Amino acid sequence: MRRVPRRFQRFKKEYPEVASAYEKLGTECHAGGPLSQKERALVKLGISIGARLEGGVHSHVRKA
Repeated sequence: MRRVPRRFQRFKKEYPEVASAYEKLGTECHAGGPLSQKERALVKLGISIGARLEGGVHSHVRKA
């Protein structure tokens, strides 16, 4: 089971409707796109590397 960052947990608590819409958007984008799960993980890894997001890089390496 993956750990949800505390920052996002606080965001969900403070703005539950926005968090719900954000999660639904992610679900719809994944379901409607032409990329496989592995391809999405690799794209997210590239974005994390380019943005120098160390936590994101670690997370997406594990998923890819």
